[in-house]
Amino acid sequence: MKLHPEKLGDYIQQRRDELGFPSRLQFAKKIKLDPSTVERIENADTRSPGLEAIVKIASGLGVTEQFLIDIYKGKPTENESEVVLKNDLYSAVIKTMERHFTPGELQEKANKMRAKHGEEKR
Repeated sequence: MKLHPEKLGDYIQQRRDELGFPSRLQFAKKIKLDPSTVERIENADTRSPGLEAIVKIASGLGVTEQFLIDIYKGKPTENESEVVLKNDLYSAVIKTMERHFTPGELQEKANKMRAKHGEEKR
């Protein structure tokens, strides 16, 4: 499988700029990642960016980890605006639920949903 670190780096730079982080250092501080790691990924100087870096960068850019991984692997990705919209919607739902339910109530609801879908309780 051919990997595309340059496409991933280009996307991260472009999205970071769109979000108002012209400096890698500012972005790296926001996502709590070493600035040299962000630089290596953006410059395609690493073959394997690492899961921790992908998770932090995705969070900072407001996209899913899978979206970034798909870019890196050269797979067709969901429309970016749909990914960002889904993340914004998810965040809004979580914030609303946190205002109306205690953490215990949220955990209980999550466990009921997992049980309904055959997943293990946490």
